[in-house]
Amino acid sequence: MSTPFYTPMLTSAWRTAIRERRLWVVAIFAGLVLGSGFGSAIIRLLAGDPTQQITLLIPFTPDGATLSALWHQARTTGPLATAGLLGLGAVVLAIGTFLVYMVTMSTNAVLLGNRERIAGHSVPRTLFRAGRERFWPSFATIAVMRVIGAIIILCWMGLFARTLAMPETTGVALAAAGFVIATLLLAVLHIVTPLALIGVVLDRQRVRVALAEAFALLRTYRLVLTEFSLLLTAAHIVFYLALIIGGALIAIPYSIVNSIAVATGSLTLFRIALIGTISTFLVFAIACSALFASFIASMWTQLAVRLTTTGEAPEAWITRRFR
Repeated sequence: MSTPFYTPMLTSAWRTAIRERRLWVVAIFAGLVLGSGFGSAIIRLLAGDPTQQITLLIPFTPDGATLSALWHQARTTGPLATAGLLGLGAVVLAIGTFLVYMVTMSTNAVLLGNRERIAGHSVPRTLFRAGRERFWPSFATIAVMRVIGAIIILCWMGLFARTLAMPETTGVALAAAGFVIATLLLAVLHIVTPLALIGVVLDRQRVRVALAEAFALLRTYRLVLTEFSLLLTAAHIVFYLALIIGGALIAIPYSIVNSIAVATGSLTLFRIALIGTISTFLVFAIACSALFASFIASMWTQLAVRLTTTGEAPEAWITRRFR
């Protein structure tokens, strides 16, 4: 391929993300699965990505020891406390099940919607119905990749804990090496996952076949996919900058109103300013997250279609640049 193909993809993905607002709701849930590759890997290790932390909305996620203590206390207190704890557990389970369902269905829907956009069609209103047919294969793919990712993170955390007891030089070197290896492994997962899901949802492949073909694409187009992941990582940085800049701009009116509230001693004005600022920032952050997640989904769908379409194979920019 003699001409770059990233620019048309960026333009098309941005246009789709801006125009197809009906994809925003599903995209923000799909953002838990469809990441930027290297950027998502680093952020996942640092546990700081708001689009990957929707599960934190679950109000009660205690560990095993806490649950055991609560259960013992509830049984000691009486049947009413036990029933209350069981009811709370049922609510948490229901919320978790709902989130898993929404993430899986939303991923299917956003991929199907982007395929329609690539084909030049309008996004249908029956995306959820169409995505329901591939729910279980998508769920299995996501579950497998999440378990592998969790194992990688646990291994990294275990290694990091060990380095704390080592001499400083050795510990820092080993921790840095472990972080790099964990980042690379997670980046591979974050690259393979959307490719496998696209195979499962759009090409209706079996999970094993989709995963095998996704890894095969990574081996064949490793330079292209590395560049693509770095490009999406740059988009991830822009997303964070937008949140920071937007938050700063939103805070300006609050600081002005807050100064007036302090000068006049008005507690009501202070509360109005605080609630209004927080509400405005939440709406802004959710809109930015939905837009970014929709953009990422469109980029991955376009790339997968490009890599699997018969024709001239795409060529990495670095290969064209230094050929």
